[in-house]
Amino acid sequence: MKKLGINAVGLRYLTLLEANTMKAVYKGMTLNVPEPAAFVLHKFIISARRPNPAKREKDVDTAKDIGHFILKHELQRIQLLKVYDGLPNKWKLSLLAVLKKSSLEIYDYIHEEKK
Repeated sequence: MKKLGINAVGLRYLTLLEANTMKAVYKGMTLNVPEPAAFVLHKFIISARRPNPAKREKDVDTAKDIGHFILKHELQRIQLLKVYDGLPNKWKLSLLAVLKKSSLEIYDYIHEEKK
């Protein structure tokens, strides 16, 4: 990469999406896509790091919409807790702080299940 004059920079939190995938078929192609639970938690976590308020709000709105859908489905609720359990403690603290401000329903679910 040095010859090209560029530096590779790891994108924080993408490991969360890469570690939690599922297969989806679209137009005859099988794709690996993030698990909905991982996508939701990722969106909440990165929203706190967004300097642009419009992008931050869009991330939170997207995460809330999908997160509330997840809470209505038992298997997805289980997956949400499984993904949450796999997060480093620092990420969990950041996530819970965002959830407390943005979605008390999701915050309460995770917080109550983890007591």
